[in-house]
Amino acid sequence: MRILHIGGDKPPRYGMIGGYFEIEMAKFFEDKNYGKACEEINFQIFCIDPEIYDYEDLLEYFQEEKAIDVSVLVDLKVVSGYKIKGDYIDYLIKAYTIKINRFSELQIEDFDSLSFMRDFETFSGNYAISYTDRNVPITDRK
Repeated sequence: MRILHIGGDKPPRYGMIGGYFEIEMAKFFEDKNYGKACEEINFQIFCIDPEIYDYEDLLEYFQEEKAIDVSVLVDLKVVSGYKIKGDYIDYLIKAYTIKINRFSELQIEDFDSLSFMRDFETFSGNYAISYTDRNVPITDRK
C-alpha cells in the first residue's frame, strides 16, 4: 500500500511535528496489501479555521487509479493552543482515525478497509507510545 501525504507546497519532513508521523506511517504501510482495488491512499492535510474557511470534506475513490483521496482537517484554533508536541500528535491520530473509519462508506470491492483500520490503530498506538518528543514544548510556530 502506498501512502502519500499532501499538505501545502512541501512534502513531509522529519523536522515538522506531523512530518515524523507521516513519514513513519508511509514506511509502516509500504509492504502491506489490502486487496487489488486500492493500491494508494492520498491524505491531504489542511490546517484551517473552520469559522473562517468552509472546506468541503474529501473522501473519494478513483477506480482507474486504484486510489483513495481523503482530506484530514486540522482545526487551527485547537492546535495553536497546544504547548507540547504529544498533544498535537494525539490530535493528529484522532483526525486520521475519524477519516479512516469512513473508508467503508466508499464500498470498494476487494479492499479490506477493516484490516487497514486495524493496522492504522496498531501503527498509531505504537507511534504515540514511542514518540520521543512527546513532552517537548512546541516553540517553533512558523
